[in-house]
Amino acid sequence: MKAIQEEKTQVELRHSIDEFDKQKLKHTQVDEKNPLPDQEALKQEKQELEFRKSIGEFDKQSQLKPTPTEEKNPLPDFTAISEEKREQEFRHSIEGFDKSDMKHTKTAEKVFLPSKADIEAEKAGGDKK
Repeated sequence: MKAIQEEKTQVELRHSIDEFDKQKLKHTQVDEKNPLPDQEALKQEKQELEFRKSIGEFDKQSQLKPTPTEEKNPLPDFTAISEEKREQEFRHSIEGFDKSDMKHTKTAEKVFLPSKADIEAEKAGGDKK
């Protein structure tokens, strides 16, 4: 049953293709494109191939010079570490200071004003200069 339906469909398809009116189609302009690369692209590709080839043929032994390396210790010395540790302990002691252990004190402000005799003596001494 299925084979008969497929055959009918194919017959109808062929019949519609045969009866198709080509005059109903619109005219289109065909642009032919050249899929080949231009001279510049060929030149760049050739340069890249030569570059890759030169990388592959590079001789490390004859073209590179040995470079002496100096290993440095980026860690600080013992004195710097101990100074930093002391500073951190000092800051921690300041930050962690317990104010409740302090005793309350009253501040007495004492102002000593010169007497009239002192002012007179200073004025008299200033005129002599």
